[in-house]
Amino acid sequence: MRKISLLFLAAFLAGAFFFSGCDTDSGTNPFETIPVPMPIALTGTWEGIIEYGGYKEEYTINAATFTSSFAGVVSYAGSVIDVRLDAFGGGYITIRYTENDWNPGAVGKYYVIHWKNLAGSSIDISGSRDGDGKATLWEAEYEYVIWNGYFSVYSSCVKK
Repeated sequence: MRKISLLFLAAFLAGAFFFSGCDTDSGTNPFETIPVPMPIALTGTWEGIIEYGGYKEEYTINAATFTSSFAGVVSYAGSVIDVRLDAFGGGYITIRYTENDWNPGAVGKYYVIHWKNLAGSSIDISGSRDGDGKATLWEAEYEYVIWNGYFSVYSSCVKK
């Protein structure tokens, strides 16, 4: 019994020496986001594939601004503050509202958009279900994440 205990202790110590655990700096944490410049593949104008009353939604993305419009009218827009990749092949764009037709009081607040399934000329885009925005960048990026349930409805889009 004593030999087994010593063997187990030696195996445990060897395992502890070689296994350093989940190191979020190396990207092994699936909930971590990684700040990056705006990916070139994201830039451009994206049009929803579903029509609503003869119109399609449209998203225009570049390194400086993000605009969501419908029937040629801007729904909301903002300055791009941060772009982060997630561990699931998608990412987040954080904006500071410069326009918000649904809630003019949100202008100046921070809001997050999530994208996934970016493949050539197609993408799925979802704005947070809370369009009011948050007062600080930190609050918005902490709260508006997939695992908090803010991105349940995506628009499938194609590049124009």
